[in-house]
Amino acid sequence: MARYNGHPTYAHWNAALWFGNDEALYRLARGCPSPAQLQAHCEDAGFTETPDGVKLTPALYRYAWKSVRE
Repeated sequence: MARYNGHPTYAHWNAALWFGNDEALYRLARGCPSPAQLQAHCEDAGFTETPDGVKLTPALYRYAWKSVRE
C-alpha cells in the first residue's frame, strides 16, 4: 500500500494536517473524549469536509483525533 507523507492515504494526511494545524480544530479534537464525539461536534457545526475538499468519514475523524493525541 502506498503511503502519503507517512500517512496511509492523502485523505488521512489531509485530515491530520487540518486538525493538527488549525488551532480551533486542534482544541476541539483535544477536548473531545472520543472520535465519535469529535465527529458529532464537527457535523453539528457543518464541518463535514476539510477546507480543501476532503470529505470527512468516521475513519478520518478517528485518525485525526488519534493524531492530535500522540
